Amino acid sequence: MSAIRYFAQMDIIAKLQTKHNKEVMLAIRDFVIANPKQVEVLMDCFFSDNLQLCQRSSWPIMHIGLSKPQLISPYLIKMVERLPTALHDAQIRNTVRILEELGTPEEVEGEVFELCFGYLVDPKRATAIRAFSITVLVAIAEKHPELKHELKSELQFQKDHGSVGFKNRVKNTLKKL
Repeated sequence: MSAIRYFAQMDIIAKLQTKHNKEVMLAIRDFVIANPKQVEVLMDCFFSDNLQLCQRSSWPIMHIGLSKPQLISPYLIKMVERLPTALHDAQIRNTVRILEELGTPEEVEGEVFELCFGYLVDPKRATAIRAFSITVLVAIAEKHPELKHELKSELQFQKDHGSVGFKNRVKNTLKKL
């Protein structure tokens, strides 16, 4: 079966329920990029109350957001609104990663700043979420300089905590600020 014919017949939900690996993620990413109307199906999975679907859909969504941001941009605000009630860290990690690359919509900058600041200060949060949050926080603080002092203070505290990579990101960010 040709790749195009295979893509035209893909059932995204069934594919997400079969396996969770890079091959499946890439197949879904490529399918949605080739069939942009299917992004709605994938986003419905992301916003689902089904833990498995929301977790597994977030990975291809992140990759689509990085390679074809115009497909994910219309959903960014809704994705931000989902963060406080996310069912899985994958939703948070991949949403914050998208915000890191695409930027935060102006109308939700305050909410995103509060959420990402909360992720940064929570030592129980996954390192990737905390690290991606730093970049998002800096981007917002650049637009709103009154937030820089609070961010610098917290980064000073964080510079000696966490993994080597996290501490390195904190130190490099402090140099930039």
